[in-house]
Formats: sequence, C-alpha cells, structure tokens
Amino acid sequence: SQFSDNVAVGRGGAIEAVNSDVSISRSRFLRNHALGGSNGKGGALSLLSSTEANIEESEISNNTAEDKGGGVLIDGAQLIISQSLLAGNSAVRGGAIYAFDADTEIHNSTISTNTVSGAGGGIMVEGGEVLLVNATVANNKAQFFGGLATDGSSASIQTHNSIFANNFTTGGLFRNDFRVRANDSVMATFNLLGVDSGQTKVVNGIGGNKVGTLANPIDPLLTALESHGGFTRIHALKKGSPA
Repeated sequence: SQFSDNVAVGRGGAIEAVNSDVSISRSRFLRNHALGGSNGKGGALSLLSSTEANIEESEISNNTAEDKGGGVLIDGAQLIISQSLLAGNSAVRGGAIYAFDADTEIHNSTISTNTVSGAGGGIMVEGGEVLLVNATVANNKAQFFGGLATDGSSASIQTHNSIFANNFTTGGLFRNDFRVRANDSVMATFNLLGVDSGQTKVVNGIGGNKVGTLANPIDPLLTALESHGGFTRIHALKKGSPA
C-alpha cells in the first residue's frame, strides 16, 4: 500500500491510531504532513494510548510535522519496526521518531537524512524504553543532538549491533551521534558510535563497542542509500568498514 500527500491538522498526517492494533507491511508513507503548529505531531503516523503497532518492510520518507515526530509519533504506545527505512523526514523534535513514555523496538532498519530544527535529528526519546538491534542511525541533522537523544523523564535504552555515525548539528559544524542523560539507563553491545560527545554511557572497548572521539571519529564507511534487492534502500558497508 502507499499513503502519500495526505495532510492532517493535528496528529497523524496519514494515520492516527488510538488504543488500537495496527499492522503495516510492505507499505510506503511519502510526503504526508501534520500541520497545526505545536499540535502538528506524527507526519506520517501517530500512535497513541496503548496502541500496539507492528511495521515491517516499509518506507516512511519525506514526511513533515510542525512539532514532533516527522515520521512517527509514539505516545504511550508500543511499536515494533523492522526491515524498514525512515528517511528525509522533518520536524522540530524527533525527525524520524518521537517516542514519549513508549515502548519502541527498531530491528534491521535504517534511520537516515532526517532533520529537525530542535533536538533529536534521528530519534528523540522522552521516557519509556527503546531497543535497537542491527539498526543504522546515520546522516541525520539537528540544532542539537543529530542522532539519538533523550530528554524529559528517564529512559531505558538498549542498543546492540547498531551504527550511530555521521549525524551532525545544523550546518555540519559538530558531530553528535548518541546522547543520553545521567538518569537514563543504557545497555550497549557491539555497536559503532562515530563520535562520543561525552554523553553516551557507551565506552570504547567495553561490550564489544567501538566509540570514536571528536579528534578521532570512526567512519563506518557506509554507502549512500541504495537498493540491494529488498523492499527498502539501505546503507551497505563498504569494503574495509570497521563495523
């Protein structure tokens, strides 16, 4: 299925789900918009109030929200997303995903080239739990914290076998791939973080993690987004990649 060029004033440019079961497979959400200033949330999808959603083999690209969650807003809901691409989405906070007191899992998926005018170019987390496995968060931009960022209530972040790299602040002046706060819990194994901004709780060489510094960033040697036979494009690894 394809959901494209839809406009909502409020939440969910294409779909708003409240206390529902949602299953999406092999679908594309393109150029949808959530308008309404501070009420414009979830450019493509807004998942609310105990909704349980499963998204697989899908693309969520070039959607916009005037406030939070350029691609997806998750508020008090559960989301499992796998084998999917979230790219080119924009908002004030949470370019691809904004998760508020939610339970979010991201498997074998790519979050790339999303932008925000505030914080969390790729993913913004305020409370709840987030699990990333075999995920790539790259080439996102924000005024603050270009990759994954947390704020508000304490959050639990688990990330395994994932890449956070080449995420920048607006203008490309400062790299910031992964930012959590002192009251967040983090479990991380076998990840690559291009730059440690000093706010990651992930230590180079511990748990199989590879963590670069501002002086010596780690380049994962990713290709551009390209098709390799699946439903969505991915960033493949070039020969010699440290990932």
